[in-house]
Order: sequence, then structure tokens, then C-alpha cells
Amino acid sequence: MQESGFDAKYVSTMNSLFARDYKGSRPFTNDSAALDMDTMERDASGKNDCTMDCAIGICKYNGDAYTHEQMLLVEFRCDYKSSHNLDHTQMSKKVSHSKAMLAPSAVHNCPIFIFKDNVVNQAQSWVRNYSSQYAEMRQWQVMKVADFNAFVGVEADFPYVPVTDLTCIDRDITASAVDADALMNTYQKWRDIALKFKLKYNLREVEAITNALHQALEDIVNKGICADPDVAALAQEDLALITK
Repeated sequence: MQESGFDAKYVSTMNSLFARDYKGSRPFTNDSAALDMDTMERDASGKNDCTMDCAIGICKYNGDAYTHEQMLLVEFRCDYKSSHNLDHTQMSKKVSHSKAMLAPSAVHNCPIFIFKDNVVNQAQSWVRNYSSQYAEMRQWQVMKVADFNAFVGVEADFPYVPVTDLTCIDRDITASAVDADALMNTYQKWRDIALKFKLKYNLREVEAITNALHQALEDIVNKGICADPDVAALAQEDLALITK
């Protein structure tokens, strides 16, 4: 969130924001970081009644990279006992105003409204019925908490596939182990590669490379093939600085 330019004071979590309105309840299994839209609006205009409750960062994942980063708007409607008091004008205004506040960030075109289990079917029917009159409602997603938990995953849910061939790290470190200068040069080469990924905020690639480096350095020492174990130890200490 902060990497996207949003002030840290507006970054919370889904459960924390839900608990604020619903007295300590924390129903989200994937407790995603979330922008507190109400507080953002209150600081900007003194009001907090014309935005969605929060926005979370989402993207597409293809195994080794995250693309199409967008913000997804979410509104909690778990205090509604039926669909009778739903107001298209009010809800539409919340969506449009929230998008304006998040500009220039890209915002997903399907805002989500979360209802209680015994109301969600009514709310879905209400949206379907009115979507013929209001085109923007065709994009609205109405769901219960369990549906949302299944719909949105967090980064840890997805296995990361490194773009770097990690076997090359072990091969290079092993090949250079017999000479202290060669070992340090090889380490520096892979260290520089890791730092390039860090500058791109691909921290999972950084972790994969540094873990492979650490293991390769440890292996050459344990196997007794390292010409200078002090060089290997120095490199391992340096690895800790890269991941900070």
C-alpha cells in the first residue's frame, strides 16, 4: 500500500476495519491490508459517509510475477436485515467518490458489497433487478463473508516460482570455492542480481536468491571444499543485510 503512494496512517486490515463497525468481529480468514477509505474521506472533507469502507490491492499472478495491479473497493453491509433500504444512488455515489479519491491508482471495475448470510440472496436479486436500469450495477458483486474469503487470496496462498535458475547459484558457488577471490566475485555477481530484483520490489525473488546463496555457501564449508571459510562467513553475514 505505501509503495503505491498511500499514507501509512490510512493502511489497516480488513478485520480491523470490520471490527470497528461490528464490535470486535474478525471474520476474514485472509486478513488483507486495506485502505481505510472512511478516514481518508474524513481527513479530506470532514465527512465519512460517501465512500466505500475500504480498498484492497489486488493483481494477477502467473507463477513468477504479479501484474495488473489495481485497487478493489469493498463495502460492509452486514447490519442490513433485508434489501428494502438499499439505495442505488447512495451506493453508486460511494463507488464513484471512492474511485476519485484513489486516483490516479487503477481501480477494479467490480466493487464488492458484503452482506450477512441471510440477506445476501435478497441483495443479489435487488442488484440484478435494478441493473437493467443502471448499467454500472451490472459490475457490482454482492457476496457473503465466506464467498469473499474464497474469492480473494493473499500472497502467501500462491506458490512462488522463481524466474532465476537457482541451480546455477549452487553450481557457480561450488565451482569457485577453491579460490577465495573467485568465490567473492561469484557471490558479488549473485548479490547484484538479487539487489536488482529488490529495486523492482520483487522481494520473493530476492528471498529465493539469497536463500539459495546461503545454502550453497553453507554446503561448500560443510563439505570442506571452501578455500577460505572466512570469505563464506562474510558473504553469509552480508546476505542478512540484503533482505532487510
